[in-house]
Amino acid sequence: MKGIKDKRILITGGSSGIGLATVKLLLNEGAKVATCCNSNFENIQYLEGDNFKIYNEDLSKEKIAKNLVKKFIKHYGGIDILISNAGTISSHNYLELEKKDFLDLMDLNFFTPYFLIRDAFNYMKNHNGGKIIIISSISIKYGGHDKTLHYVVSKCGLEVMMKRFSKEGAKYNILVNCIRPGFIDTPIHNKLGRTKKDKEKRINLISLKRAGKPEEIAGLILYLVSDYGNFCTGEIFTVSGGD
Repeated sequence: MKGIKDKRILITGGSSGIGLATVKLLLNEGAKVATCCNSNFENIQYLEGDNFKIYNEDLSKEKIAKNLVKKFIKHYGGIDILISNAGTISSHNYLELEKKDFLDLMDLNFFTPYFLIRDAFNYMKNHNGGKIIIISSISIKYGGHDKTLHYVVSKCGLEVMMKRFSKEGAKYNILVNCIRPGFIDTPIHNKLGRTKKDKEKRINLISLKRAGKPEEIAGLILYLVSDYGNFCTGEIFTVSGGD
């Protein structure tokens, strides 16, 4: 796709699901990619080479989050695109949540993206711009379900962050957008303990009556980071099958 070859792209959470699908598409288009992941390393190790760097580290740790963009720039000589995709989830009833339940998600779901976006933004301001893509969630539309309120709160923060950075970024040719994936067939549902029956019930609420594929989110990311996405900023794109 036009405008992706040789672009220096950092994507977090690239070892499974949407992140893995995106990494494969970007590499296929000739981009220079790096990812940071703390699990499923074996899924991407075979891809590592001159155009793909893997940082096997825990991004929920503030020190690591604050150093990642710097390390990426040192490796590739700059950063053109940041895709903030990494996140985590846990299952707790909304009437039983404690402060710690919120904080346990905020590190990786909110504070880490902030540090990464801040550092990439500061570099891009002085280097002719760039692009930032933030992965949110369709759950914001509904307030999640009874066991994911704290997760939805962390994702809401990302969308507010996108609006602020996109407003400021326009004057520097930094394009900042957000994607809200719907119910996508990824391992996150197993982490929530969803049974086959749970998944079927959720899928029945979707107009297209099926789960989305990670590649269908990756395809939109590909469009936005290409030259065809050069007139898009400050937008929230929902990919949910009509959900």
